[in-house]
Amino acid sequence: MVSRMKTILTDRQTDRQTDRHDYIIDCWRILAILMVLSVHVNGYLNAVPNLIHRLLSIGAYGVALYFLISGFLSYPSVESSKYMKEYAFKKAIRILPMYYLSLIATFILDALFLGDIELSWKWIYHVFFVNMFVPSAEWEWWNSVNFFWTMPCFVAWYILSPVFFKFIKSSRGALIASVVSAAVVPFIKKWMYTFASEKFVNWNFLCLLYVFFFGVLAWLVIKEKCYVRGFLYGCIIGMIGLLCGNRSGFFVFGLVFYFGILITSWLGLKINNGKAQTIIKAISGVTYSVYLSHYFVLKALNGVFAIFPWPIAYICFIAVAFAFGYVLYRFVETPVADFLKKKARNNPRYSR
Repeated sequence: MVSRMKTILTDRQTDRQTDRHDYIIDCWRILAILMVLSVHVNGYLNAVPNLIHRLLSIGAYGVALYFLISGFLSYPSVESSKYMKEYAFKKAIRILPMYYLSLIATFILDALFLGDIELSWKWIYHVFFVNMFVPSAEWEWWNSVNFFWTMPCFVAWYILSPVFFKFIKSSRGALIASVVSAAVVPFIKKWMYTFASEKFVNWNFLCLLYVFFFGVLAWLVIKEKCYVRGFLYGCIIGMIGLLCGNRSGFFVFGLVFYFGILITSWLGLKINNGKAQTIIKAISGVTYSVYLSHYFVLKALNGVFAIFPWPIAYICFIAVAFAFGYVLYRFVETPVADFLKKKARNNPRYSR
């Protein structure tokens, strides 16, 4: 019983105990959080040149990179899990504690203390990750408190991915899933526009599922070492998606990131320097805490941004966001995960 539960590790801990850790994916994850931070701070900065403003706005598609990385890593995670209970446990201790802490803090700050958001039973939508599955004719406050519109997408993917992977056994299977999910999006959107707001439709899991499949496809192409075919697959997805009317920025940037990951692997890019590996893994490790906490940093520094020139304000925000994220990772996320793993090892129910 205990020996079996000792195999239940988070994805990052599994990487620590093997030589499979992918530092290039860590770099992509760091790029994703930098893009997200950039787009969110963009509206707070003072006198930003138009070109810089546009560049920072592209950061909105850092979410697409996050989704793609989730698809990329979830396939080997499911594959290496002996039981679905093991896979679910890994994802639960990775996602839920920090998410609920951030949600409670947001509720206390915005609803109880500042009064910026109404005190309503609709906060419960976020508790059960249905805020982006309950259609709204207008974009409502409860659709995305604290940038939480992404969380239902992640949770839905982690719940459904083991089912998908029962049918996706090769890169060809992932290609079919990617093509179909990308091609039907314009038709799904046309239907959803009849009862939901544009932002709700564009950010809905059903309309972004293909980005996760792009990640799965990238993983399988690299695993099979069929790079030429993988580049061809990307072109096929792009052509069919565009012909079907999928011109979403998530579609375009999803393909860009897909090709980028393939190219870095095809070129054999690796990070072998020990110090560089340590730094990259450390920065990548805190990105989830940074993502869930940078909202509070934005609020705290709101009155400070206008005092400094935009480059200084931007750098300060990034530095503070990572520092705050590290504190949460070090003293909340990691201890809670360790505590839950210890409790699970001692729980006889996991021996069944």
